[in-house]
Amino acid sequence: MEKMEKIYQDFQNSIDAHTWTGVGDPNDDDYQEMVAVHVVDRAQLNQILVLFKNKKYKEAYQKAWQLDTLVREQIPKSVWDILYKHQE
Repeated sequence: MEKMEKIYQDFQNSIDAHTWTGVGDPNDDDYQEMVAVHVVDRAQLNQILVLFKNKKYKEAYQKAWQLDTLVREQIPKSVWDILYKHQE
């Protein structure tokens, strides 16, 4: 697998793993809210992945820094390394 393809796949795997598997009553409003938040988080991460794949590194970097810390941590270090490199 090509290096960039592996980086893309690692990022996609991280996004796919970012789901809320909390305990509680699925009919509870708080439970539903957490599920909804994770759906939004994943959508934002997918937007960043698309920008990254299209080599729009500055835009991806800016969007990534708008995320909450927990969500930003889903972005692999290999992606951050490339994003940082293109900020110079």
